[in-house]
Amino acid sequence: MKYTLEDVRAHIDRPFEVSGNIALTFSSFAPITESATSSMAWIRADHPDTNALLANSPAAFVVCAHLDASDDVLRNKCLIHVDRPDLAFTRLVKRLCVPPARPEPRIHPTAIVDSRARLGIDVVVGAYATVGACTIGNGSTIKAHATVHDGAELGANVLIGEYCNIGGEGFGHIRDEHGSLENMLHIGKVVIEDDVEIFPYTNVDRATLSVTRVGRGTKIDHYCHIGHNTRIGERAMITANTTLTGGAVVGSYCFVGVGSLIRERVRVGDAASIGIGSVVTKDVPPGETWAGVPARPIGELKAVQKALGLLVGETQSDR
Repeated sequence: MKYTLEDVRAHIDRPFEVSGNIALTFSSFAPITESATSSMAWIRADHPDTNALLANSPAAFVVCAHLDASDDVLRNKCLIHVDRPDLAFTRLVKRLCVPPARPEPRIHPTAIVDSRARLGIDVVVGAYATVGACTIGNGSTIKAHATVHDGAELGANVLIGEYCNIGGEGFGHIRDEHGSLENMLHIGKVVIEDDVEIFPYTNVDRATLSVTRVGRGTKIDHYCHIGHNTRIGERAMITANTTLTGGAVVGSYCFVGVGSLIRERVRVGDAASIGIGSVVTKDVPPGETWAGVPARPIGELKAVQKALGLLVGETQSDR
């Protein structure tokens, strides 16, 4: 299918300006470095060499920040100038590449759904999924091979990816009189609020006595472990292979980098960022960026790395 500037006008929701050849069309979306003459691409607003990217890319349409392009570029491209190229491009893809309507709401014949489960309107349960005596809100999807245990509460428009385990028994033990490990029964629950997306192979434990909670609009990547009694605020982003141990708290609008670990009962404040592979052992104040093992404020980490670099250099020069 070919798209024109009028299609862009109809589906873009941010103030924008147009320059260049408005008669061009495009039929696909591509990265700026892999684009073709029939594609639309985008350039991030803070890219250091936008003009070089434009000159070298064959893309017909480019979503970019406000800039002065050369005459050659303007003859061969239609430029969509907008303050947030990333957001505008993302929304154009979502609105122009609309997938076929999904089948009627259904429970796959191989799925196991407890008769006590309360399912909202338009709930989809995929192949070989298991749904216990839980509550699932309108428009939510449980994908193939996922398990939602008894007592879990899922809001509206929640996506549970393949092979996820939601609301299962957490890992909690105490030593008895003889030093053996005795299991702590988990009788709390899991609450997954509206618009949460949990990607495949992620585990969210039910609480021991209270609630494990994932706030509205939060996104949790593949292969994460969300331990019992953990609380995650709204619209946080938890990336792949992250572990939140029992009772950890991650605030709203946080970002947690790939492969990070947050220790039990540690609090990460609202809008804080945790760098890739960090081990967080202390509370992180709101809005701060921490990284490292153990994690510390990013400025402090850089100072430590610089000092270590100088120390290594001095050691080598002494040989």
